[in-house]
Amino acid sequence: MQASLFLEPRMTLRNKITLGLVLWLASELVVFSLVVDHIGLGAAILLGLLTSIAGGSLLKRAGLSALNRLRQEAGQNGAAVFRGSIALDETLAAIAAVLLLLPGFITDALGLILALATPRVWIAGWLRRGRSQSAARADDAQPHPRHGPATIDLDPGEYRTLDEPGQGRNR
Repeated sequence: MQASLFLEPRMTLRNKITLGLVLWLASELVVFSLVVDHIGLGAAILLGLLTSIAGGSLLKRAGLSALNRLRQEAGQNGAAVFRGSIALDETLAAIAAVLLLLPGFITDALGLILALATPRVWIAGWLRRGRSQSAARADDAQPHPRHGPATIDLDPGEYRTLDEPGQGRNR
């Protein structure tokens, strides 16, 4: 007897990704049909092509901007410290460009929103807050069993200071 998907529902990562893609495609088709009803098929296709061209242009500009900022940060000696805020902003701009390149009006709307500087600042702040909160939760967590505790508290009689190399070896 074969196991049915309905008898044993199991949402693996693959199933979640597949479901997400199917829902995204279905919603894009619904929105496309609504746009075609309002502006016509030719105008909808032209609008889709224009947003794809804009996405390609934005992706090129975001990539060149990231490269120029990296060169500026590198300075004279070539040692670069690429600040996280710059990297995050450039990454979000590149994501906006990719969303504009993808076919569909929902991804175009998300890409246009993300292409604006203010939403990128809000999203970057939200991501940084989430990262700092997860880091704080990690600090509060119990130590990993293989690594032991992060701090070992010793009384003064339980340790000694080594002045010369080789003094602490067991002989």
